[in-house]
Amino acid sequence: MSSVWVWRRRMALALLVFGLVSGIACTDAILSAVKEEAVVVQLAQQLAAHEAVVVETTRAQTKAQEAVAAVSVVQTASAQLGLAQANASSSLGKLQRAADALHND
Repeated sequence: MSSVWVWRRRMALALLVFGLVSGIACTDAILSAVKEEAVVVQLAQQLAAHEAVVVETTRAQTKAQEAVAAVSVVQTASAQLGLAQANASSSLGKLQRAADALHND
């Protein structure tokens, strides 16, 4: 064999080894990127789940505040009704006393 063929064989072998090393390195980089992407997807799913919990909690809080407001309105109405009933009872008592006074005279 001539020195040109030996040089070409060595160059071809070097290129083959370089190709194999490059292929392995690129495959490893792709696998690492896929693993990182899987982690990112998992984190995004967890974030979406937590956001759904926050939205549901906010809705529940709003409903609770509306219920508190409704109870407050009912309590106020009850107090006013009690006051009106007391006033009505007082007026009825006065009217009965006046009626009794008229019948006794």
